[in-house]
Order: sequence, then C-alpha cells, then structure tokens
Amino acid sequence: MGICLVRDGLHDFRDSIRGRGIGLVIAIGRVPPERSEAHNKTLLVTSGILTADQVRAELEAAPDILRRYGIEQVVACFGIGSKANIDELWKPHEIHISELLEFAQTGIDRGLFCPAESDLFVTVPDNSTELKFCHESDIHLDSTNDALIGEFAQRWKAQGFSGFHKVGKRWVPFGAA
Repeated sequence: MGICLVRDGLHDFRDSIRGRGIGLVIAIGRVPPERSEAHNKTLLVTSGILTADQVRAELEAAPDILRRYGIEQVVACFGIGSKANIDELWKPHEIHISELLEFAQTGIDRGLFCPAESDLFVTVPDNSTELKFCHESDIHLDSTNDALIGEFAQRWKAQGFSGFHKVGKRWVPFGAA
C-alpha cells in the first residue's frame, strides 16, 4: 500500500490514484467537494506572483467583475495562512458580493486574512466559479464561465501579470497555445 501526498486540488488526482495501490491520501490544504462532470471541464487561470498591493487591487475589482456575470451571492472563507482559530478556519460565510470587501477588511483587521500571505476563497454557491486569493501571492480562478475567465485573464495580461492558464494538464503562460 502506497501513500500519496496531495497539496490542494485533490479532485485532480482521484482518477490517477485509483487502482494503483495507494491506500492513504494525505491532503494538505483545501479539499474541494466532488465536482460534476460539467465542472471538470472548466478553464483555470492564475495571475502569477503578485505583491500584496496588487492582490488588494484585484480584490477591490472582483465584485464589479463578478456582478457583470450575474453573480450576486458568494460563499467566502479563510484558509491556509490564516490566523483563524479552528472554529473560523474554512467556515463558510454566505455574503452578498457587495459585502466582499468589508468581509476581507474585517478579516485583515482581525488577523484572519493577509493579502498574498493567506487564503481567501470566494465561491459561487453552485460551485461554478471559485476565486482564490492565495497564500502563495497569486490568484486562481476556476469557472465554467469562459467569458468571466476571459475578462480576468485580459485584465491580468493588461497589467503585465505573468499569469498562466491550464491547457489539458499543462500550465502555459498567457498568450501561449
């Protein structure tokens, strides 16, 4: 029996470990729920490494962008890097998109969120879109909405971010096939 260590994204590895003698999977970070077949066909982009100020600016821009695509309600939670106690870590908070900045600022004030040093997940309740302000100083966007992905990718390219998008199982720089 083998052991498989997975960091975030456990859903990407479920099929690859079946039948391979892996008896124990240790997941570090957020273990997302099972996703529908449609959701597995999403496009994934990441901003590339950002400063804390750039993460804050993208956090400020996110509500208006999400609202343009009809997203009004989100579920927000704090993850890796947060100084939240166990009762607050990963605790989902259902909020209106207009409350996102206040939620993040309250998290900053309470030491629960530090842009570019801890995680803030913003997920649409049907799991069709997830925006992760990551502890690794970047932003991840996973969505079934290609136009939404395109708007964030264009915004990040225009600002000179060295982002990537996923093509199959490979990560390629913005602008590459």
